Amino acid sequence: MNVWRRVAACFGIWMLLCASAMAEDNVVEGLIHEALLSTMPAPWYPDSEFFAEGHTILEMQEKDDTLEIYLAASVGGYGFEGGAFILQNGWGGPCTVILKRKEGEWTIGSVLEIEDYSEIPTIMPQSAENKFFNSEYDNTRQLEEQLEAYLKSIGRTEPISDYATVGGELSNMFAVAGNFRMRIVEDAYPLGNTTKERLENGERFLYTRAWEPDEDGVVDPVFQTEQGILQDRGTTGTETLTKVRKADGKLLETTVIRVDLDRLTITMTDDYGSVQYVFPFDGWDYGAPMVFDDGECHMDRTRIEQVCAELSPQIHADTEAERVVLAETNELGDERFSLVRVNGTYNSLVYSRRINEEWTEIWENPDIVPQQAFGSVVMYSDAQEEGAVYEYPRFNKTYEGATLSLYTGDLDADHETFGLMLEKIGDEWKVSLYNDHVYNRYAYLFDDKVLLNAADFSALQTAGLLFTAIDRSAERFDPAQISAAQEELRKGVQGTVRVDYFADAEPLYIALGRNVLCPVHVAPDEKSPRAAKGKAAVSLKDWVVVLCKEENWLMVLYETGKGQYRTGWIDALQDEALMEAAEVTMPARFQNRPVEISTEIQLFDDPVHRSGTVCQVPSGSKVTLLWEGDIEGYRSDVAYAEVYLDGETWRGFMKRDPQSEK
Repeated sequence: MNVWRRVAACFGIWMLLCASAMAEDNVVEGLIHEALLSTMPAPWYPDSEFFAEGHTILEMQEKDDTLEIYLAASVGGYGFEGGAFILQNGWGGPCTVILKRKEGEWTIGSVLEIEDYSEIPTIMPQSAENKFFNSEYDNTRQLEEQLEAYLKSIGRTEPISDYATVGGELSNMFAVAGNFRMRIVEDAYPLGNTTKERLENGERFLYTRAWEPDEDGVVDPVFQTEQGILQDRGTTGTETLTKVRKADGKLLETTVIRVDLDRLTITMTDDYGSVQYVFPFDGWDYGAPMVFDDGECHMDRTRIEQVCAELSPQIHADTEAERVVLAETNELGDERFSLVRVNGTYNSLVYSRRINEEWTEIWENPDIVPQQAFGSVVMYSDAQEEGAVYEYPRFNKTYEGATLSLYTGDLDADHETFGLMLEKIGDEWKVSLYNDHVYNRYAYLFDDKVLLNAADFSALQTAGLLFTAIDRSAERFDPAQISAAQEELRKGVQGTVRVDYFADAEPLYIALGRNVLCPVHVAPDEKSPRAAKGKAAVSLKDWVVVLCKEENWLMVLYETGKGQYRTGWIDALQDEALMEAAEVTMPARFQNRPVEISTEIQLFDDPVHRSGTVCQVPSGSKVTLLWEGDIEGYRSDVAYAEVYLDGETWRGFMKRDPQSEK
């Protein structure tokens, strides 16, 4: 009897220890959740009313009173826009949460993040980094559970979506007018023509943007100005912004933005009156407005009044402009570039030459640089004699002539807000790089094409390639060309399957715009089989996703029917434009891990649905696992593999099942 009492007592102690461990695990999970959400302070993101996170623990290391937790994490701020609950801002990637034990309890110490994958070794050990790149994890469900719970708690049923599907079309007003409008109109309104809902002090408001172009409006006008010829982009029309209280549908504020060739009219109206600002336009810039009041409009006019205070009356030929040099480079012999601020109103890039020992201004371009205030400014040039090679993640570029680089922002912290690079080709300076963080414009320009960002950051990551000519002349360059190309890219890839990366390569979206039909092989070899009974082919008239490359072969993901996809390899040598696309496609980094499978498996070419069988692999076959990650954003339970059967090389996706390997 005493023996059984001892057993029962030990069992009870064991149960208490297990309960204690589970309780501590729950505490740690709760602190991880709290720590990750702290990286996105709510006051910094007023559009987002709910913040969620998903994480996978890669490793943990405990030493003394410190617990380091290495994570693959995703954090986002969500809000209602376009009839859906969408991700409005966020981040994802590796990070480390550090907990400290104080008085017997874990507390949050700090969160270590990175700016670039090259910094991972500074926040976690190599073993955790390897798991981040090679382990199977998916944080999507954690995020969805939190979002669904929140929507249920407030009685809402909107679908959970993303900005790409609900963002709305952009207003096609004149580019100069659009840039000016962004300086003076409240940020609460959506970027596109749709409705955004905001929760402010516990009360919900609807902010709507709508654009109506003139049926007979002038498109892409050309202005002859005192400073030269300006080619604008867009047309005339009326944009209407409304603020409505959601509870009772009451219209609280209306802002009407009327775009004409010679003026921009902003009319703000609420229950107390209206105020109208009429900004004259001389084909180059907007001047100080005439202001008309009717009653006492109570709308917040802080931003518009600040801008008005900076504007000077229009500069005439007989008026000498005040010019402040912000940066200058004299490293080009008889050539010089200057960044100047004119009348405290706008920034301009000036190119001069030394003629008869005197500097003579040759041209000035106020559109090429942003008009917002600069932080630090760095401008430097290099006169290449034998050519300089710049190694970018997507491609290498050789600059044979002189180059000019201009960067602005918090440069001490490596946080530039703007980057520009010019190259001299013959006697003309041309734009080769243009990165504007404020307007999310990132581009690498070539004479017959442009490489653009297809995600939120950098054209060197997820990108799109447009075979469209952009005027690269530094004298005439207008960044509105990039905005127009981005809009074309956005429309083109809308609805296309979205991929973040595959085989350590980030995708490239391409469309040749002409009916180029390419045979699709299961492996990068013209002798390898083709799916669809040997008839698999893809038309590059429409957009496809290029996942990676091996030499001159491109791995593509494309839609074969509504919601059905296929992957395969196409030979870039068959088309000159495809070769140009190959030059900016990232190479695959396959791991080549040989395994022997213990059961019969299928290789399939649709990793999204695990369908589209390309071959049956018999039990006992030797298979090379090329990629054991996932097509980010889709299935994480598949691997990309290669097998040699009956004298032929087959590649495809297989279900990841450790039991099938020996």
